[in-house]
Amino acid sequence: MNNERLPQGNLVSLRYASPDDATAEYLSWLNDPEVVMHLETVPQPYTMVMLQRYIAAALSDNNSHLFMVCEKVTGRPVGTMRVHNVNAQHGTCNIGIMIGDRASRGKGMGTDAYQTGIMFAFGQLGMRKIWEAVNARNLASLAMFRKLGFHEEGRWKAHVRTGDGYDDKILLSLFSREAGTA
Repeated sequence: MNNERLPQGNLVSLRYASPDDATAEYLSWLNDPEVVMHLETVPQPYTMVMLQRYIAAALSDNNSHLFMVCEKVTGRPVGTMRVHNVNAQHGTCNIGIMIGDRASRGKGMGTDAYQTGIMFAFGQLGMRKIWEAVNARNLASLAMFRKLGFHEEGRWKAHVRTGDGYDDKILLSLFSREAGTA
């Protein structure tokens, strides 16, 4: 895993995660209800053992790349990114980001991190399509994806449980030819 070859954003840099990234700060992000509100895969409470196992599993998965999203100027981790469900046969993958540091949210770091992930997926992995499934009420993520050029492909009705019922999942995609990387 070569960090020198990773694309860099304007606001953030990526580096491959390591077992040493199982820190109290990372754990605090996973236990912050505002941070994980739309991440249906994060059970509460999250423990250090769970975090260590998650990182170990992600690092051993040949169809996944786990990164720390770092403030470009300081190198301080502010979140994570996972390029996963990498399917070389079909040329598809999924990218998930979490800007866990509350002070870093709302400053364009998520969009910059995602754009950097797009460069990695299309450029270095040779993917032809990135797909996403976003909770319909996650308006900030939907706006970000549309800004990045993603298009709606469909919808899974009442797919995830929320505090007051069920929410749809909106299926989005971006092809490399649309991103100008084909």
